[in-house]
Amino acid sequence: MNIKKTLLIGLPIAALVMVAAIAGFVLLIFSLTRGATDAADRFLALSAEGKHHEAYLSTASAFRAQQDEASFITMMGQLGLDGYASASWPSRSIVNNEATLEGSVTTRAGAVIPVTMNLIKEKGEWRVLGLTVARGGIQPDVAGKQLPPDDELSRLVTRTLLDFNGALQARDFIAFHAKVSEFWQRQIAPEQLETAFQPLIDREVDLAAIEHVAPIFREPPALDENGMLVLEGYYPTRQARVIFELTYTYEHPQWKLFGINVGLQAQESQD
Repeated sequence: MNIKKTLLIGLPIAALVMVAAIAGFVLLIFSLTRGATDAADRFLALSAEGKHHEAYLSTASAFRAQQDEASFITMMGQLGLDGYASASWPSRSIVNNEATLEGSVTTRAGAVIPVTMNLIKEKGEWRVLGLTVARGGIQPDVAGKQLPPDDELSRLVTRTLLDFNGALQARDFIAFHAKVSEFWQRQIAPEQLETAFQPLIDREVDLAAIEHVAPIFREPPALDENGMLVLEGYYPTRQARVIFELTYTYEHPQWKLFGINVGLQAQESQD
């Protein structure tokens, strides 16, 4: 009887110890990520106060290299983030010098916008590297998910295929791999890309001729059900058509390659 009482009393005490340990761990995480969350809040507050130039300068150098200040201001307005009133970051993580914050922004109008923000430490300061707004949120990610104009899509395809051609000529896919989407980078290594396209390397395929030829899209460019940008078409180059099927995913602030299929079609077989 006494033993049973001891057990019944002991279990709640163990549970309290466990809860205390978990609470301490959560407090530690929140303490370690405080600098990143403060930087994120400061960035949003600057935009809300109309201090767009200061907000832009508070982003990481890689961010500014990919997006100019005018486009940045437009994006913040389209996303509704320039109406920031407060933010909550319940999910936080830091790996080396990079932080990921997941939470929501509440605007002055009362809208709640789910946001994921990535930050990087540069010269001892946390700076915004990228941000995305959940597709299912109050405010859609129109800046990233809207279909770019045709001339921009043509430049995107040409740039991708010229980078790909550079890898073929160098017989080295390390530089090309560094430019594809981070999600795809985690799935495939440069060596695997090289193996996949070894037949083109062995045939000494050179796609340089596409640089001065506009691509023709077989199907209208579109976003699929997963929000991926799908581009299919060809370059009507003299020797042979360069056929392409490219898939991109949006990683702020630009579309990044997620899948590639390239081939050549002889003149006599063209329709």
